Amino acid sequence: MKLYNFASACRSAHPCLIRSTAVTALSIGCCFSGAASALAIPLDFVNITDMPLGPGSGTTPSINDNNDVAFRSGSDIYFYNRSDDSFLNIMTLPGAPTSAWAPRLNAGGDILMIDNATRDPWLYLADTQAFIDLATLPGYPGNTQANDLNAVFDLNDARQVSFHSGDNNFGDVYLYEHATGAFTRVTGQPGGAFSGRSNKINDLGQVAYGSVGITGAPVFVYDIASQITTNISSLPGGPGSGLGALSFSDSGGVAMFLNVGPVLYDASAASFLNLASLPGYPAGNASVDYNGLSASGDYTFWHTEIYYFDTETQTFTQLTNVPGVTPAGGSLSSINNNGVAAFTAGFFGAEDIFLAIPPCPADINSDGVVNTADLGALIGAFGTTSSAADINGDGIVDTADLGLLIADFGQACP
Repeated sequence: MKLYNFASACRSAHPCLIRSTAVTALSIGCCFSGAASALAIPLDFVNITDMPLGPGSGTTPSINDNNDVAFRSGSDIYFYNRSDDSFLNIMTLPGAPTSAWAPRLNAGGDILMIDNATRDPWLYLADTQAFIDLATLPGYPGNTQANDLNAVFDLNDARQVSFHSGDNNFGDVYLYEHATGAFTRVTGQPGGAFSGRSNKINDLGQVAYGSVGITGAPVFVYDIASQITTNISSLPGGPGSGLGALSFSDSGGVAMFLNVGPVLYDASAASFLNLASLPGYPAGNASVDYNGLSASGDYTFWHTEIYYFDTETQTFTQLTNVPGVTPAGGSLSSINNNGVAAFTAGFFGAEDIFLAIPPCPADINSDGVVNTADLGALIGAFGTTSSAADINGDGIVDTADLGLLIADFGQACP
């Protein structure tokens, strides 16, 4: 499904600054910058599902820190490799389940999914291309009967899985550790809730979950190593409660939805931020489901449109339905620790998957990394008005730009 056809006009007006392979997406889905638009932060948009090898449509994206994406297209689950723009339909591999829903992707390319017929979680191991039906393992507690399969299971880089088991309203949250094959009940631990449903697991080895069957539905975080559970909602400055669907970051941050809107918990500062209290917070209907939170606190969420909250500037950027600037339609999003968001656009059943990529201005030669080549280019342009080397955009290449390049030196751009 093609939403844009800006072709060469788009290429000349808004070239992709990230890497050369992204430019090839222009004529098949468009890659264009929002820098000259009404966007609060500049972003480049790339339609990955309409690339030459892509399936043409997709939904329920999950993005990792390599900027790879797992997504569902029809009854298939695809893995998109950002490094070479290749696609793998894992459902065509031996041992795959007959159907799958809402994949979760880690940095190693492993994918967690739920068989939407049996409600059993399946784990795909990228290094061996093997599938594991967790329901066949000793100690498996039982499948999920939750209504919303998008919110009830998750996977981290250590191949640890959190998942919901049992009744929709009084089920439990469990941990599966692939390294040991052990299952651990997370709910019911000291200090935690008796039951839970929506859950996420991060790379710190923590499971966040929303309680169910309890008035106010607080949000808890269980630390796997210490076996300590913390009621995040009731910490000083907290909202006291939160809805059961949530987002969780690799820095321990939590995003929870209240009636007033999303509240972000910053674990490093032990502080809370009510996004609805900020200027520019959008009006409209909101969804607590299928939003994303990065380690730095950047947040993507649906509020009639899909929005990108930049925690550094505390601004909201609309990712969908800005005429002539962003893709139309869509409701689901995921964000990684590079600040790259993967999101759906289009009409239900015929969506595309887009990437929203923050620019990397210190990568002057656009080779994907800030290194000595960029330093040489900046020194060569020093004192001029070269737009390519003017990293801070103030009209002159000077020591301010040199300082920004040094700060980003060695950084791999998304």
